[in-house]
Amino acid sequence: MARTGTARIPRRVGGGLRDDVSVRTLVIAAVLVSSATRADPNAHSSVTFDGELGAAYTFTACADQTGCPSDPGLSLAIGGGAGQWLTHSTSIELRTAAVVFRDLSRTEISGFVGPELHQWLGTHAWVSAGPGVGFFSGPHTVASFSLDARAGLVVATYGKQAVSIAVEAAPLFKGGDRLTPVMLVVAVQHR
Repeated sequence: MARTGTARIPRRVGGGLRDDVSVRTLVIAAVLVSSATRADPNAHSSVTFDGELGAAYTFTACADQTGCPSDPGLSLAIGGGAGQWLTHSTSIELRTAAVVFRDLSRTEISGFVGPELHQWLGTHAWVSAGPGVGFFSGPHTVASFSLDARAGLVVATYGKQAVSIAVEAAPLFKGGDRLTPVMLVVAVQHR
């Protein structure tokens, strides 16, 4: 005799229907927990930052030497930035890059500061560009409109970090003068 108000699950001989329902429930629960805790391999942290170090050669087109380095040969290139992911492959960051010229008597610096849009092209290549303020600190300090453009190829990854070889150019425009450092750098990026 069955009780009133309770549903009775019929049993089958040899394992039974009750065992099938329990196993299905456990499988569904395991799949839900597994999918909720599985990390997306393409997911990014909310912030991104990078640093780079390399060499640069600067091309100059100057009417006089006040806005150009005294010896624009091979020099040290450094840079970095920090920003926020907008999508899974696009971020915006505040970027700075500098080229340091040094001779026996003085140190001169050409640099860039400004926002950049950074776009990943798959998992092994990226480009970025943006406008900003360029500066040259030499015999006279000059600041003017500048652009920065970079392109890189990933050569190694370690978790969310990527090591890239990149080319960067950050021309500084002042009147009829142009100072264009072209940099070859090793960049380390947190994605």
